[in-house]
Amino acid sequence: MTPWLVACALVLIAAVSTAIQFWAHLRSLNAHEQSSDPVVDVDRYRPMLRLLSCDASEHETDPALSRKMRKERSEQLRGYLRDLTGDYAKLLGALRLVMVQSADDRPDLAKTLARNRLMFAVAMCRIDLSLRLYDLGMGRNDLLRRDVLGLVDTLNVLRGQFQYVESAVWGA
Repeated sequence: MTPWLVACALVLIAAVSTAIQFWAHLRSLNAHEQSSDPVVDVDRYRPMLRLLSCDASEHETDPALSRKMRKERSEQLRGYLRDLTGDYAKLLGALRLVMVQSADDRPDLAKTLARNRLMFAVAMCRIDLSLRLYDLGMGRNDLLRRDVLGLVDTLNVLRGQFQYVESAVWGA
């Protein structure tokens, strides 16, 4: 009975930890600064994708060097991800502002944005977990690259949606 209790406790701790992390990522997407014309350059994330193309395991003969390279790459990736999250929040806030200022109600767009925001937070949780595994030498670059590429694509789609909605509302 004791091993069963320990297993349940570990599962509960993992679930609570995951829920807190998800909530933190979701809260980071709240638009604190609302800009009516956010400028987001998706191309600035290309170096991040190049970082994920390289493999730190090429220095398998020197484990210390391999760990150091993984740590440096992980820190750089986290910096890029913070910027990406900020750009996403900026676009999300601008879309909300345009929706509020619009004469037409768009409940479908509001629902889509809420779902998109949730999916972005889930993807950030997955990437965070992948980065933690990568730090420990257990992560795979191809999975991490796929998830990050999905986030960059999401940002690009959201930018396109903003331009479309803005032109539909203001006739620009």
